[in-house]
Amino acid sequence: MLKFASFVWTLTAIFFLVSLAFIYANVGEIVNLDGNTRSISEWSLSRANFFYFTLVGFMIINMVLRGLGYLLNRVPVSSPHRKTFMTTGNFKTNLTSWAVSFSAIVNIALIFSVLVIGFANYSKNPISTHIGWFLYLGFGLVAVWFLWLLRIMVARKTA
Repeated sequence: MLKFASFVWTLTAIFFLVSLAFIYANVGEIVNLDGNTRSISEWSLSRANFFYFTLVGFMIINMVLRGLGYLLNRVPVSSPHRKTFMTTGNFKTNLTSWAVSFSAIVNIALIFSVLVIGFANYSKNPISTHIGWFLYLGFGLVAVWFLWLLRIMVARKTA
């Protein structure tokens, strides 16, 4: 499961970078983050600043979440004489897989967010009115993944 989650994370990271490059190539000089395409608002950035802030944010989020998965993988399973948080190998595998797959889910939410912002600021014809629900889909996936974490924690207590 961990190898599959890592593979999915790699795919989402690549797709995020491709999406960001596509959006960077197709937006105007000013990117409005609030959906207002008619004028420059308080929530406006230049195209280059939007690209670099988004890229740095993506890298920080992924380093933290992948680092968490790496650290969880390094925690030993407790022995009968010493009690630690990792009570079974199955729990450790599930929790580590959750952390790695959560970084992939966050990447999907970031992809949807960048696409919605990009299409709202598309230089020729803004087309964001029909894809705004992508934001709900992305952050809904994040919420579902937290419910999966809750299920993993409850299963730890009952096992």
